[in-house]
Amino acid sequence: MLPRVVIMRPVSYLLGLLAASTLLMWVDHSPSDVANQAAMLVLVVSAAALGFAAPRWAWLSALVLGGCLAVTHVIYLAAGVALPYAMSPTGWAGPATLLILIIPAGHGLPVLAVRRPPVIADQLRIHFRDLPRDRVL
Repeated sequence: MLPRVVIMRPVSYLLGLLAASTLLMWVDHSPSDVANQAAMLVLVVSAAALGFAAPRWAWLSALVLGGCLAVTHVIYLAAGVALPYAMSPTGWAGPATLLILIIPAGHGLPVLAVRRPPVIADQLRIHFRDLPRDRVL
């Protein structure tokens, strides 16, 4: 029987995606001058970490994290919540331009697509029963 290797379960992946998107929205809502750069750092690092943890679902993390700020700004605009900084362009065009963040969120997809599957530790183990009897280690 082959060993079953699970890198990340779907529930853990979704919780990580939720945590990353929450952190991204929190960093973006900061009035700091470097909030945009910090948000980009959170976006790229969290998308890369989630993509590495589950390469099959890397496209999902790129779409969710890349579109997270656009959806958040649409909700702010619809609810009348004032942002701590001036949105440019103003109005509904502002959140639409944030959809460009899907590109940096998916920066590692081509690399993950050609990545080799993880090596199973059991495949690398030398089983003593398979060794010749006259060979000494």
